[in-house]
Amino acid sequence: MRVLTIGTFDLLHIGHIELFNYCKRFGDLVIGLNTDEFVLQYKGKLPVQNYVTRWDNIVRFVGIEARKNEEAGKELIEWVDPDVIVVGMDWHEEDYLNQIGIDVEYLNDNDIILAYAPRTTGVSTTALKEKL
Repeated sequence: MRVLTIGTFDLLHIGHIELFNYCKRFGDLVIGLNTDEFVLQYKGKLPVQNYVTRWDNIVRFVGIEARKNEEAGKELIEWVDPDVIVVGMDWHEEDYLNQIGIDVEYLNDNDIILAYAPRTTGVSTTALKEKL
């Protein structure tokens, strides 16, 4: 099975690694890595680490296939054609599907499972940035 998770993965930490390991339980993982431009548009600020550094962290150091994500996510989803999309549990109460430009009907029509990964407690990119 082909698995997709999408994110910025700024200041790579153990929570990210645990998310990736959770994703791998379902099959072959592809990470959709948000570009700096998309992050700026979505969050109103740039990540601490630029796209090239974040790409290197994932592909060279963690050893996972990554694809550039320049928009909400639907185009990437269509390109990767995953069987499973994994998102962190912190998105459970957010409208994640709307944010990535799809809905439940799209998932059903394309036989895609949406899975929520447990959150790693005690670590977050936001907390790391506050310490900086």
